Amino acid sequence: MLRKKKFSYYFAHMLVMSTVNKVRLVLTSIGIFVAVFLFSVGVIIANSYYNGKLRIIDDMSNNSVIISSNMPAKRIKEVASKYTSIIPIEDLVLSQEKPILSAEVSKNQYLNVMARVHGVSGSEELLPIINEDGLFLPIKPMLIEGRYFGKEELSMNAPAAIVDEFTAKLLFPDGDCLGKQFEIDSGISGSTTAKDNDEERRSPIRFTIVGIIKNSYISESKKLRLKKDIVNSANTIFVNTNIYCPLSTFSQFFPQEESETKILYYFDEENECQDFVTRMMALSDISRKEGEVLIITTKDMLLNNCMEQLLYTKTLLNIIIIILCIISGISIMSITFFSVKERIE
Repeated sequence: MLRKKKFSYYFAHMLVMSTVNKVRLVLTSIGIFVAVFLFSVGVIIANSYYNGKLRIIDDMSNNSVIISSNMPAKRIKEVASKYTSIIPIEDLVLSQEKPILSAEVSKNQYLNVMARVHGVSGSEELLPIINEDGLFLPIKPMLIEGRYFGKEELSMNAPAAIVDEFTAKLLFPDGDCLGKQFEIDSGISGSTTAKDNDEERRSPIRFTIVGIIKNSYISESKKLRLKKDIVNSANTIFVNTNIYCPLSTFSQFFPQEESETKILYYFDEENECQDFVTRMMALSDISRKEGEVLIITTKDMLLNNCMEQLLYTKTLLNIIIIILCIISGISIMSITFFSVKERIE
């Protein structure tokens, strides 16, 4: 009880002494303003970072499933066929990005565009994207212009490609890109290594654009970042994107390249998707004991994993905000010290 009275007394006395004259009132106001400002800005930055990371995963289709394994793709599909009759999409993606464009934006400023090349067995239900952090997300594509891959293109090694709006605009700024060709693995101009070894480089691979899909959130973010980089006058600007070709074409053009296989499933019904995931997760546990790796990933799993990782980052940011607020309150603490000192004297 005595402690509460002392606290009330000191607090009331601090308020009185903080406003006893204009100088102390100004110092108090500045301290409170700075503390509130830092806290508000800190919370906005922390929430923006947190929500931005989660927003990336939101583009992933709700009823989609990603299967990764050290087993051959054919065997994975045979095993999964016991639990669903849905035909999956096989995605074969290059481990290393390939150059698709090098251009001079302005004097002494160059733009180099690198692409993750995906070979897919289908294009209408799901198309995968990979961001800078290596996060793999299958999304439901929305066709803007052109068409998806036809059956003949998927089976006859056709050099056809599907790109998003952002990539299309980079390759052909005039906006007319359907039916036009672009080169992959053609080297980067402005690079000493590329020039010196020009004769040793492999011949560029030409693809014809047959379809353009709507930008994902990741592509929109890259678009905004590119505009900032150009304004900030960076000497060399690198942009990463994703392009898609038929699986048969991929196997023909990149037979010796290191790649990774993903098997993608898309379900119309949520219950069917959950049942499939439950069965495959049980199979994954059994396979692990036998030395085989079978990784099942869904949107909910990615969100939960991301929130768990971001929790530590958000906690750290909040601690920094609190420390800054305490530091900004030095003026108020000084006022408190002098007011107590005056009371004693």
